[in-house]
Amino acid sequence: MHRKPEVATIHKFRVEVKKLRAFLRLISNQADSNSHHPLPRKLRKIYSIAGRLRDIQLQKRRIRTGAKNLEPVSGYKRMLEKLAKVQKRKLMDQLHKCRSFDFMGDLQVDIPSKLSLAGWERFVSGHVGSIQGLANHANISGSQLHLIRKQIKDVIFNFNLLRSKRELPGSLCKEQGKEVEKMARLAHKLGQYCDCTIALQFTAPIYLNTLTGIERDSMTIMKKSWLEKRSRVRADILIMLSDWK
Repeated sequence: MHRKPEVATIHKFRVEVKKLRAFLRLISNQADSNSHHPLPRKLRKIYSIAGRLRDIQLQKRRIRTGAKNLEPVSGYKRMLEKLAKVQKRKLMDQLHKCRSFDFMGDLQVDIPSKLSLAGWERFVSGHVGSIQGLANHANISGSQLHLIRKQIKDVIFNFNLLRSKRELPGSLCKEQGKEVEKMARLAHKLGQYCDCTIALQFTAPIYLNTLTGIERDSMTIMKKSWLEKRSRVRADILIMLSDWK
């Protein structure tokens, strides 16, 4: 990211941080269930800034696709570009401050040489129980859907890691593999919901009120399409969550 903080690089960085965070949560479910291993504060800050930059980058991509048959929205694009430049500067500043920072040393955690099967099963059952509890909410909120997605990602990341390292018994790996595939389908839909929600955040009055009438009309049309898509995706998610109740 020091050289080129673009969409693919930012995405890869954030995925790797999520994998690390998921692994730290997993080892917290080993012998000492009360242990807690958070990400280093400086890494969390970089992750947060990079996330905001990625949101802007993806919004720029959505506009290129969504505005093809509408009146030009050059003013909106310039606004996004300004936001991106601000975030890039923040990211570069933070990366420069942390250039020689020892993230692994700051974790202050002894990674076990072997993970216990009981710890893994406790981790999975805890996450599944949390998903089931959230799925039972009569009017589930967007923040709760986001939490479900995080719980699912934790399980998927760690399952793929343990499977690749042959840490799970073959029978259990096959059995849980089917459940992970089911989780992945739900995670994909939840990702679409999240994308729509982020797109809509950039249609708040603070952004649209700076545009000309014609551009504001074009953005209003795109906003309506994102609202409609999010509604459809939410309906699909609720059907899929019915299997978790």
